[in-house]
Amino acid sequence: MQFSHCSTSGSNVSVVSGGVGTGTYTAPTNSCSVLAKSVRISLDVTWTPKSIKPSIVSYSGLSVVMNKAGDAGYTVPGTGGTVKVVGSFAGNDLGARTTATVYSSETAAQVLSTCSSPSGLASIPFVSGSTFTG
Repeated sequence: MQFSHCSTSGSNVSVVSGGVGTGTYTAPTNSCSVLAKSVRISLDVTWTPKSIKPSIVSYSGLSVVMNKAGDAGYTVPGTGGTVKVVGSFAGNDLGARTTATVYSSETAAQVLSTCSSPSGLASIPFVSGSTFTG
């Protein structure tokens, strides 16, 4: 996941050129139905410039969402979920108000069709989204 167009408020860091996030989503089964279930997600983020320490963001829960074009995506944390941020941009609440929404370039029907195919769904490429770190 690429971060760009970053801005800060109330931080001792005034310039954030971007970042790269690597996420882990561990599904309890390989069933397509797991795509809509609330699971734990961890995201490791390295920032640019390198002088900014990395962030580790842990979400408990997600919600399936669609954008105006009908592309499938996720919002984290999901309803009733929690967030914890360790490292840069944790804020005074350790990230409790942090949210993120990401979208693929496929509709839910396309994602489920690929998932149901004999080769299955190895990954979902997310192409847009936004995040707020409180």
